[in-house]
Order: sequence, then structure tokens, then C-alpha cells
Amino acid sequence: MCSCGTSELTLEQTGEKCWIQRASFTHADLHDELVSDLVALSSPFAGCGDESETVCYTFLLLGDQNAGKSTFLHAFTNAGDASWLALASFLPIVSSSFLNASLLASPAAPPMDEPPFIDTDVGRATMLLTLEDFAFFCSEFELPIATEELARLARGSEARPAVRYAQISLIEIGGDHLDRMMASAGAAAPATVLQRSEQLVRASVRSLYFVNASALLRVERGAEVADHGRRLVLIPEQVLRLVERLSYLSQLFADGADGEAAAVEAGGAGADG
Repeated sequence: MCSCGTSELTLEQTGEKCWIQRASFTHADLHDELVSDLVALSSPFAGCGDESETVCYTFLLLGDQNAGKSTFLHAFTNAGDASWLALASFLPIVSSSFLNASLLASPAAPPMDEPPFIDTDVGRATMLLTLEDFAFFCSEFELPIATEELARLARGSEARPAVRYAQISLIEIGGDHLDRMMASAGAAAPATVLQRSEQLVRASVRSLYFVNASALLRVERGAEVADHGRRLVLIPEQVLRLVERLSYLSQLFADGADGEAAAVEAGGAGADG
């Protein structure tokens, strides 16, 4: 059994229409004063912490409403859950934090379709592992992160001291927020929030889209239907909505790739000059 400190999921109002949920986890046997603030989050848009001894990896999660994204992110701080020890056996987390933000909620009450989580606009889970544990995890599950690169970081160099930790950030963009991004010309969300959300998508190298299958399918019943009088039928308008979202995201990914290629080309031209 691990010795740890866990904060319960809290809810606070930080502006007229902004609601924030937070949770955190600290492993008392692995944690020390050097990493006390590395994963403390003040904003879902927060950058990497102290990079002198830490290498950062950020992954983007997008998807439909109520598809389980917030539940997934919260799992990395939820040490009271029955499955925590199984998770910790794969990922020996030193400390972690969870932040879930609803940016356009009613001032009277937070939106909460699927308690205990508020309806997410932008959320984030960040966890800290020792570089050695992270390298073993990558090797064990054959993740596309070069173990040779991690070994080089662990050794350090004249340009950079030896890296001790890996910080992994999982950023969530909620379904409703994604729809506002798509319709940003008439959206009520602050333009800066939508722009920063689009920047997150453009900058992402790896992303994962969560599909809520229950919203795409309905059960059709009838005596003429085979398979015990029931069959699953696609809901055309929901499928179209999914296709529109994926098309929009594909364009953002393409914009990001084009921008990166242009930056590389400009850098090469400058070097030649």
C-alpha cells in the first residue's frame, strides 16, 4: 500500500461564468521538496514547469460530450479508487494534478450533465514520474518515444544538466467547447480562449478523439428485425456532426503541420545565409 496524500475533487467559482474543479495526488514515499510545485496548475493552458531537471510530453484529448474524457484525466489523481494500485503499478506517479474548467457557465450553478464532473471546456491532468520509471513504461508498452533519447537526457550534457523527471500532460477540449471553436465567428466565449484552444490543437503532435457511441446509435425494435427483435441504427445527424468535427480538426492539424514546416524552412534559410 502506498503512502500518499490526495486532495478531494473541489469546485470553485473564479469569475462570473467560470467554474474550476481541482484534485491532486502526492506520493509521500517518492515525493520530495524539489518537486513540490512542478505539477501545480493555475490554468489548463499552463506550460511546463521547471524544465532544468524535467522533460515534458503533452498529449491532446478531444471528443464528444460525455465520452469519458474527464473521468480518464481524473483517474491519475484519484488514489481512493479501487483500481489505483493497478494504475500505480504501471505508472509510479510522484505527484499529479487535475484541473477541469467550465468557462461559460451560469453564474448561479455550474453545468453538470454527468456528475461529479462539470461540463468541460478545457481540462488538464499533469503527472510527474522519475525519468527512469517513464523510460521503463515506454519500453514495456512499446510507446513511440525513443528510449535512447531518454537515456541521453538522463546522462545530461554540457548544454543541459541531467534530467531527473518526466512530466506528462493530458489536455482535454470538451465537446461543447469544440463546437464553439468551430463556430467561433458567433461564439460567446472570449476570443482569446478560443484562439488558445486552437493553438493547442495546431501544436499537438499526438491526439486522441473520444467517441460517445451511445450518441451515434439508437436501438431499433420490431418483430421484423432479426437478432431477437433489436438492432443498432446509426443516427444520421449525429454522424454528420462527428464528420464535421473531424474535418475541422483535420484542418487545424494541417495548419499546424504547415506552420511547423514553414518554420523549419525559414530556419534552414537563415542558417544558409
